[in-house]
Amino acid sequence: MRRLSRRIFGVFLRVGLTAFGGPVAHLAYFHAELVVRRRWLRETEYAELVALCQLRRRAAGGLGDRLRQAG
Repeated sequence: MRRLSRRIFGVFLRVGLTAFGGPVAHLAYFHAELVVRRRWLRETEYAELVALCQLRRRAAGGLGDRLRQAG
């Protein structure tokens, strides 16, 4: 579990430090990393999480919760 947490933290840290632009640009970077490159989420799961995040107070909460469940 700790190793997975470090991998997830590393991915989000790298995207957060290297992604330029507003929230919409970050969504594209996260999509490329989580769906295309690492295949941690399916396309439909990612779309549902983005929609859910728009309704939640903590926007990143939905992604973090789902990635923890994936491990």
